[in-house]
Amino acid sequence: MEAEMGGVLDELGLIEEAVQFYEQALRHDPPAVLMQHLAIVLGNDLRLLGRIHESRQVLEKARSQGAPNEILDAVYALTLWRDEDRSAAFRLLWHLAMAGLDGERFDLYRGILRYGIDHLNDAGH
Repeated sequence: MEAEMGGVLDELGLIEEAVQFYEQALRHDPPAVLMQHLAIVLGNDLRLLGRIHESRQVLEKARSQGAPNEILDAVYALTLWRDEDRSAAFRLLWHLAMAGLDGERFDLYRGILRYGIDHLNDAGH
Protein backbone atom coordinates (compact mmCIF):
# COMPACT_ATOMS: atom_id res chain seq x y z
CA MET A 1 0.00 0.00 0.00
CA GLU A 2 2.81 2.43 0.87
CA ALA A 3 4.57 1.75 -2.43
CA GLU A 4 1.43 2.55 -4.41
CA MET A 5 0.81 5.73 -2.42
CA GLY A 6 4.41 6.80 -3.02
CA GLY A 7 3.86 6.30 -6.75
CA VAL A 8 0.71 8.42 -6.70
CA LEU A 9 2.49 11.19 -4.81
CA ASP A 10 5.40 11.02 -7.28
CA GLU A 11 2.96 11.42 -10.17
CA LEU A 12 1.55 14.51 -8.44
CA GLY A 13 5.04 15.95 -8.05
CA LEU A 14 4.96 15.58 -4.25
CA ILE A 15 8.40 14.03 -4.05
CA GLU A 16 9.15 14.67 -0.37
CA GLU A 17 5.88 13.03 0.61
CA ALA A 18 6.52 10.10 -1.75
CA VAL A 19 9.90 9.49 -0.10
CA GLN A 20 8.20 8.94 3.26
CA PHE A 21 5.92 6.26 1.80
CA TYR A 22 8.76 4.51 -0.02
CA GLU A 23 10.81 4.43 3.17
CA GLN A 24 7.85 2.95 5.06
CA ALA A 25 7.39 0.30 2.39
CA LEU A 26 11.07 -0.71 2.65
CA ARG A 27 10.71 -1.16 6.42
CA HIS A 28 8.27 -4.03 5.77
CA ASP A 29 11.06 -6.15 4.23
CA PRO A 30 9.44 -6.51 0.79
CA PRO A 31 10.21 -9.31 -1.67
CA ALA A 32 13.39 -8.80 -3.70
CA VAL A 33 11.71 -7.51 -6.87
CA LEU A 34 9.63 -4.94 -4.96
CA MET A 35 12.68 -3.97 -2.89
CA GLN A 36 14.62 -3.19 -6.06
CA HIS A 37 11.72 -1.13 -7.45
CA LEU A 38 11.45 0.79 -4.19
CA ALA A 39 15.21 1.41 -4.17
CA ILE A 40 15.03 2.75 -7.73
CA VAL A 41 12.19 5.19 -7.09
CA LEU A 42 13.40 6.17 -3.60
CA GLY A 43 17.00 6.61 -4.72
CA ASN A 44 15.84 8.68 -7.67
CA ASP A 45 13.62 10.90 -5.51
CA LEU A 46 16.34 11.41 -2.91
CA ARG A 47 18.71 12.46 -5.71
CA LEU A 48 16.12 14.92 -7.05
CA LEU A 49 15.80 16.39 -3.57
CA GLY A 50 19.58 16.83 -3.38
CA ARG A 51 19.93 14.17 -0.69
CA ILE A 52 22.77 12.51 -2.55
CA HIS A 53 24.37 10.64 0.36
CA GLU A 54 21.04 9.02 1.26
CA SER A 55 20.38 8.18 -2.38
CA ARG A 56 23.74 6.43 -2.62
CA GLN A 57 23.07 4.46 0.56
CA VAL A 58 19.69 3.20 -0.68
CA LEU A 59 20.98 2.29 -4.12
CA GLU A 60 24.22 0.70 -2.93
CA LYS A 61 22.34 -1.46 -0.43
CA ALA A 62 19.91 -2.62 -3.13
CA ARG A 63 22.76 -3.32 -5.56
CA SER A 64 24.54 -5.45 -2.96
CA GLN A 65 21.45 -7.44 -1.96
CA GLY A 66 19.60 -8.18 -5.18
CA ALA A 67 20.13 -9.70 -8.56
CA PRO A 68 21.80 -7.49 -11.17
CA ASN A 69 19.39 -4.82 -12.35
CA GLU A 70 20.30 -2.48 -15.21
CA ILE A 71 17.72 0.15 -14.25
CA LEU A 72 18.99 0.23 -10.67
CA ASP A 73 22.51 0.64 -12.05
CA ALA A 74 21.42 3.49 -14.34
CA VAL A 75 19.76 5.40 -11.48
CA TYR A 76 22.84 4.72 -9.36
CA ALA A 77 25.04 6.13 -12.13
CA LEU A 78 22.96 9.33 -12.15
CA THR A 79 23.48 9.60 -8.40
CA LEU A 80 27.21 9.03 -8.78
CA TRP A 81 27.30 11.82 -11.34
CA ARG A 82 25.50 14.21 -8.96
CA ASP A 83 27.94 13.20 -6.23
CA GLU A 84 30.73 14.29 -8.58
CA ASP A 85 32.01 10.74 -8.93
CA ARG A 86 31.92 11.28 -12.67
CA SER A 87 34.47 8.62 -13.58
CA ALA A 88 32.52 5.85 -11.81
CA ALA A 89 29.24 7.15 -13.26
CA PHE A 90 30.62 7.18 -16.79
CA ARG A 91 32.10 3.67 -16.45
CA LEU A 92 28.80 2.29 -15.19
CA LEU A 93 26.76 4.03 -17.91
CA TRP A 94 29.23 2.86 -20.55
CA HIS A 95 28.92 -0.71 -19.27
CA LEU A 96 25.12 -0.44 -19.47
CA ALA A 97 25.26 1.00 -22.98
CA MET A 98 27.52 -1.81 -24.13
CA ALA A 99 25.29 -4.46 -22.56
CA GLY A 100 22.05 -2.87 -23.82
CA LEU A 101 18.92 -2.38 -21.79
CA ASP A 102 15.95 -4.76 -21.86
CA GLY A 103 13.24 -2.80 -23.68
CA GLU A 104 10.22 -3.91 -21.62
CA ARG A 105 11.80 -3.28 -18.23
CA PHE A 106 13.41 -0.10 -19.51
CA ASP A 107 10.02 1.29 -20.60
CA LEU A 108 8.76 1.43 -17.01
CA TYR A 109 11.63 3.69 -15.96
CA ARG A 110 12.19 5.61 -19.21
CA GLY A 111 10.83 8.87 -17.74
CA ILE A 112 13.07 8.71 -14.68
CA LEU A 113 16.16 8.06 -16.79
CA ARG A 114 15.33 10.66 -19.44
CA TYR A 115 14.70 13.33 -16.78
CA GLY A 116 17.94 12.36 -15.04
CA ILE A 117 19.99 12.72 -18.20
CA ASP A 118 18.27 16.01 -19.15
CA HIS A 119 19.00 17.44 -15.70
CA LEU A 120 22.35 15.77 -15.09
CA ASN A 121 24.06 18.80 -13.58
CA ASP A 122 21.11 20.39 -11.75
CA ALA A 123 21.97 21.27 -8.15
CA GLY A 124 18.70 19.93 -6.72
CA HIS A 125 14.98 19.76 -7.22
